[in-house]
Amino acid sequence: AASEESGELIEATVKTGFSTMSLDLNKLPPRIALTPAQEDAIDKVFSAAASEESGDIESVQAPGLIAQLLLRPISEEMLETVETITEHVPKLNLTDFTALVSTVLARTTHWGRLKTPTTGRVGFDTIGDQQLRKSLKRGFEFNILIIGESGLGKSTMLDTLFQGSFSRRTCTAPGTPYVIPDKTVEIHTVTHVVDESGVRLRLAVTDTPGFGDQINNADCWRNVEAWLQEQFERYYHQENQASRPTHIPDTRAHVCLYFIAPTGHSLKALDVECIRRLSRFVTIVPVIAKADLFTLEERAAFKQRIREDLEHARVPIFPYPRDDDEKEDTVLSDRLRDLAPFAVVGCNASKSVDGRPVRGRQTKFGFVEVENPAHCDFAALRDMLIRTHLHDLKEVTVLHKYEEFRREKLLRDSMA
Repeated sequence: AASEESGELIEATVKTGFSTMSLDLNKLPPRIALTPAQEDAIDKVFSAAASEESGDIESVQAPGLIAQLLLRPISEEMLETVETITEHVPKLNLTDFTALVSTVLARTTHWGRLKTPTTGRVGFDTIGDQQLRKSLKRGFEFNILIIGESGLGKSTMLDTLFQGSFSRRTCTAPGTPYVIPDKTVEIHTVTHVVDESGVRLRLAVTDTPGFGDQINNADCWRNVEAWLQEQFERYYHQENQASRPTHIPDTRAHVCLYFIAPTGHSLKALDVECIRRLSRFVTIVPVIAKADLFTLEERAAFKQRIREDLEHARVPIFPYPRDDDEKEDTVLSDRLRDLAPFAVVGCNASKSVDGRPVRGRQTKFGFVEVENPAHCDFAALRDMLIRTHLHDLKEVTVLHKYEEFRREKLLRDSMA
C-alpha cells in the first residue's frame, strides 16, 4: 500500500491541479543529487523515447526507462513509487523525469537511504583520476591473432594499421628468408611496446604461417585451436594457484583478423569450419583482402554472400548487440555490422595529394586511398579495433569466451 507520505503527495498533486500539467517539483520528497554523468544518461534515455511533437513521454513509459538506466528490471517497490507519483500525471517532460528518477532512487535504494550529506568537498570526485593514473602507469595489453593464406597482404595490412613494422615478416632481421612450413601450421608471436601520448600499449601479434597453404588443408585449424585453448589453460592455471601473482600476464587472443581471399564467390568450406571452431575462443573479425580488385557492385555482393555464410554457420558478427549500449553506441555498432566483412586495402607507401601525404596504391585506373571510406573499409576497421571497440573486444574475451571455458572446466573437474 502507498505510504502516508505518498498519499499526501497525491492529495497535493490533485489540489494543485497539475493532472494535465507537469510535476510540482517542490512537492516531491527529498531527492539524491545526481552527477553530471547520471544526468547526461537520463537525458539520452529520455530523448530516445520522447515524442517528436511534444518532446514529452507518457508516464507509463517511466518504469521501463528507469530500468534501462539501472541496467536491470526495477523492483516492485520502485514500480509502486513511480505509479504513485505519476498517477495523475499523464505526461512527463525531461525536468519531471529527472526529478522522478532522483526521487525513486532516494526512496527505494540503499544509495538514497544511506547517503549522508557533507558540509564541504571531500574528494571522492578524484577516484576516476586515480584509476586513470594507475592504468596509465601499468599500461594496457592487446593481443591480435592473424589468420589467412599466404599472399593476401596480412603483413602489409598490419603495418598499415599500426603505421610501423609490426608484422612478423617486416620486423625480423633483413635478409631473413620467409619459409612456408612444409606440413603444419606454425604459431609465431611477436610482442611490441608502443607509447603514444603517454599511453603505453603492449601489443602481441600472433601469425599463423602455413595456414591454408598446403595441398591438403583438412584440419589445418587444429594447431590454431589448440594454441587458443592453451592460452586459456595457462591463464586458468595461474589464476587458481594458491599464491598467484598480482598481475597475471594475459596471452589470450582478444581478436582474430581472419583474411578472406578476394574470390568474389563465397566462403570456402575451410573458412567456414575454421571460423566456427575458433569463435569459441576469440572474436572473429572477417577481412576481405585486396578489395581494390572488385567493383563496388561486386564487393557488395561478395560481402552479402559472406554474411549469409556466417549466419548459416551461426557465427555472430562483431560488434555484438548489447542492452546497456547508449543510443550513439548502438548506431555506431549497427553501422560497423553493416560494413562487415571489412573490405580493405593495405599500403605503406604515400603519395602527395593536394600537398599532403596520403597512403594508397597507384593503379592505371587511378589512386586508391587506404583511408578513404569511399575506396575501402580500412578506416572503419582501424577505428573499431583501436579507437572505439578495443575495450569491448577484450571484454568479450575475458567475460564471455574465457568465462564459458572456465565454467565448463570447473564442471568437468567437479564430475571427475
